[in-house]
Amino acid sequence: MSKNVDLVKRMVNAYNTGNTDDVEEFIHPDYLNPGAMEHFKDQTGPQTFVMAVKWLKMTFSEEVYLEEIGYEENGDWVRARLVLYGRQVGDMLSMPATGRKFSGEQIHLIRIVDGKIRDHRDWPDFIGTYRQLAEPWPQGDGWRP
Repeated sequence: MSKNVDLVKRMVNAYNTGNTDDVEEFIHPDYLNPGAMEHFKDQTGPQTFVMAVKWLKMTFSEEVYLEEIGYEENGDWVRARLVLYGRQVGDMLSMPATGRKFSGEQIHLIRIVDGKIRDHRDWPDFIGTYRQLAEPWPQGDGWRP
């Protein structure tokens, strides 16, 4: 494996274990995942990644994990093909916990800058996951702040 793929595997391991003690070793100070911004407005850097890991565990249980299907590399970019397995135990965008288990394929594109993960974009299977959670309706004001 290359150094870049090894960095992405460290990121996946942090999601799986919840251990974020060493994120500053592999997450860039300017880390950005636009998908996470809906949960953590206008935040970047290692602490945003730490909050995303905590959110994943709080929303989809401590047993949530990403199965590694494969990795591809193109220069500074790594594409990770993953499957997320979990059980919805917390609110998700104002949709109450269902307690239901789910799995969904994901593709993550990650750019390595200065030997650390800086740019991270993920495309989860929202439709398949939503159906497996029994298509819950938002509560209250929905996802508006």
